[in-house]
Amino acid sequence: MKSILLLATVLAATISASAFADTTIYSDYSEGLRGLTVENACLTDTEVRSINPITVCTKTETTVIQHIPNTVCVASESVQVAYPRIYSQTICTRYSNIHTWTGCLEYGQQETTLPTTIQIRTETVDVHGRSNFPGVFSTYTFPTCN
Repeated sequence: MKSILLLATVLAATISASAFADTTIYSDYSEGLRGLTVENACLTDTEVRSINPITVCTKTETTVIQHIPNTVCVASESVQVAYPRIYSQTICTRYSNIHTWTGCLEYGQQETTLPTTIQIRTETVDVHGRSNFPGVFSTYTFPTCN
């Protein structure tokens, strides 16, 4: 009986903790998805489309407070979006391998096609700010659009 009560307590704590967890999916194809989330994207031969409508800003207003411009969205609408699967991706074209610093010296553009299957990283942060960084790596295959 005590073990059943302990199991029920642990299960309830796990469920309540996961109810307040924040999960984010990362991929190397954010430029190709153009603001769509991985789970809200489907593919055709030539396009990436939203499965469900997304909210887009249709009108902005800029105000200046103490010489600092602040632009806010004042009107929006829900729309289905579609973008070409071929897009321009920013890449490093020249690296530095100096003893004290390694990094990119020059960037360029490369035409890339969003593949049907991509590598993703899923990271979860709980209510206490604890993260499972670097997260869980897996592959994700986009569904075909209807």
